[in-house]
Amino acid sequence: MRRRLLLVGSSPLIHLIARQLDSDLARRAELEVIMINRRERIVYAPLIKSLLGKKKYFKPKPYDYLKVTHKEVSSISLPRRQVITTSGTFDYDHLVLDQTPTFTPEEVDRLSEEVKKLVMQLSSRVHLGQRRRATVKFAGEASISWQLSLAVASDIKALPAAVAGLLSVQTDAAPSSQLVSFLRLAGVGKLQQETVSTTVEIRPPKRIVEPKHIKGATVGAQGYPHLNQFLNFEGYFDAIVVDHPFRRFHNTIGVDLTLAKSIVRNIEAAVDLTRQHPISMPQRALLLSSDQSHFYLGNRRASSGLLARTTAVLDRKRLGRFFL
Repeated sequence: MRRRLLLVGSSPLIHLIARQLDSDLARRAELEVIMINRRERIVYAPLIKSLLGKKKYFKPKPYDYLKVTHKEVSSISLPRRQVITTSGTFDYDHLVLDQTPTFTPEEVDRLSEEVKKLVMQLSSRVHLGQRRRATVKFAGEASISWQLSLAVASDIKALPAAVAGLLSVQTDAAPSSQLVSFLRLAGVGKLQQETVSTTVEIRPPKRIVEPKHIKGATVGAQGYPHLNQFLNFEGYFDAIVVDHPFRRFHNTIGVDLTLAKSIVRNIEAAVDLTRQHPISMPQRALLLSSDQSHFYLGNRRASSGLLARTTAVLDRKRLGRFFL
């Protein structure tokens, strides 16, 4: 009887895992590999440098043996080994769940429309001689929120001076002073209360499925499941789960590729019923791009110089290898 491996997620990481499985494990006749994600295309945040202009999204290169289906996941039952979607239930023998928070292209496009409407309102006010200010607020700490705030700041610079002077963009707290400085230099202010007539507030992206909807999981005080050193839920060694606060501060393909290789080795071990090995969760690898420069924030290093530029160039090359 064929065993089934489910891959669930929407970030680049789940596609990097899928690509490695497609060239090896998915070819086995006794194994069925299915990937469930929300949309065909993915968002690579550092390349979104404008919300009002053209945005580039990516989709994975075609898979040879792995099956792909696009569905919304509503809940997961670890005891029953089931992933429940809005249009059906998938039983599994092995599960990889990538909970990295990310927006879909459709969600980014909707945010873009909100900002465009705000700019049109301001333009109309300027023609009427009104000077009421407006702001775009990005709430929550997340790498994609900071990148989109940089995109809006770049858009504001390109607006007519009379309109640009009435519009500001703000973000929530950042995890380092270097990142704060980079955002400020790019025109992104600190999230604060001010008297404005119109505010567009953008909440951070959500995970694929909230922990309260994962049956059988023990969830900690911060809403993250208790994981052992194998990235498995305690007591569920057939389920590898990537869900950690540090994933909010992570968006580089290079580090995801390293993590994917470790996860694939443990998937192979689980399928072959051999011993899995500890996986170290990358703590932070954040790349942001403004209209003029890049910024990299690692676990111990921050850079807006050579390291940031090199990371950006290498990530673009890796994107070309795996995505269209």
